[in-house]
Amino acid sequence: NGAGALRDLDIARWIAAATALTVGLSVYLTVFHLPLRADFAYLLPADAPSVKDAERLAQRMPAQDTMLMLVVAPDPASREAAGKQALAGVQSIGPELVQQVEGDDSELRAFVGAHRHLYVELDDLKLARKTLEAEVAAAKARANPMLIDLDDAPRDTKALDELRQKQQAGESQLAKRSSVSADGRTQVLVIKTAFRGTDVEKDLALMKQLEALAGPIRHEHPSVMIGFAGGPAVTVAEHGALTRGMVLSSLITMLLVGLVLLLHLRSVKILLMLGANILAATIVAFGVAALTVGHLNAATAFLGAIIAGNGVNYGILLVARYLEERREHPVEQALSIALAATLRPTLVASLGAAIAYGALAATAFRGFADFALIGGAGMLVCWVCSYVMLPLMLLRFGRTVTKEPSRLFGRAVVGLFGFRRPAIALAVAGTLSIGAI
Repeated sequence: NGAGALRDLDIARWIAAATALTVGLSVYLTVFHLPLRADFAYLLPADAPSVKDAERLAQRMPAQDTMLMLVVAPDPASREAAGKQALAGVQSIGPELVQQVEGDDSELRAFVGAHRHLYVELDDLKLARKTLEAEVAAAKARANPMLIDLDDAPRDTKALDELRQKQQAGESQLAKRSSVSADGRTQVLVIKTAFRGTDVEKDLALMKQLEALAGPIRHEHPSVMIGFAGGPAVTVAEHGALTRGMVLSSLITMLLVGLVLLLHLRSVKILLMLGANILAATIVAFGVAALTVGHLNAATAFLGAIIAGNGVNYGILLVARYLEERREHPVEQALSIALAATLRPTLVASLGAAIAYGALAATAFRGFADFALIGGAGMLVCWVCSYVMLPLMLLRFGRTVTKEPSRLFGRAVVGLFGFRRPAIALAVAGTLSIGAI
């Protein structure tokens, strides 16, 4: 008996070590090799001809993005100083992120001013030539001493005045800086990226450098406000919103499920063991996703809450049966009976859930296919953890737990749905099913 106990202890230690190693490796894979791809393109079927053609076209002619950096100050002098510093900082960013930045159009305006006659409309040129010819003829007539002008009507200068007004308006518009507001307190820098608009990693890298650039400017000019708009800023905001939603949904799921389990099992120890078990299972499921799918998308980002909410059921059934058997049997025997009684039905349930998820893989929609693979694998991983790691925790930490699960939920279910006659139950179920269709 002593040798058998030592052998069982060694097996338990090996299982615990293997579990810890697997969870640790899964944490590494999840953190460093499971990026979140929020772009809609990652939901499309990768083998569709249209998607392949679009990908090849994007590689030849990448759809680069454009963003705006706004500098707002209470006076033109502060805006000018902050704008120059911002422009120099953006120009110093590497060519792998920024292809071009437009913040000072003085060279462009000088070029246009030097060649301004080339930008006049053809109708205005014809009118100017006609007016000039009329003016030259009138001047020659006035210079002729032999000509006596009997017409006292004033000379019509309307066409000439209109041309002069257009010239003045054009020169006034050319003198204005297009990147600076009329009051001189707002300046915009147009930043053209050097990467595809769907590259979230480079969007994050660019926004990180721009925020680092804006910090010293705000410090040196406290009254100056700096903001960002456009493609990368929107992409980063959407990525952050998706990440926060994923984390929030997972936390809410853990809180609500934990509350229900605490009310039912009436044991903080059991709750912590179930929580540790399902947390480890979810992490391992994402580690498997990193090795198979390689990323999360907008459809699979929330699978953590779904896997945890469904996968915890296997551990609940095992623990509930274990606590029932503890009334009449010691720990080892109660756990053995609980394992034997729940192993097969929970395995069938796990396979059924995995098949239900896996059925989504039949569609060509990549978002559903990834969902099927990660969700199906997650159900199997949760079952394996429930019957490998959870029994060890029960043997180690659950020996003193003897409270039976609360019968409150069972009584409530029986009170609401308990039918004494099977025919009535079938009729009600059939009616509800037909009504749902």
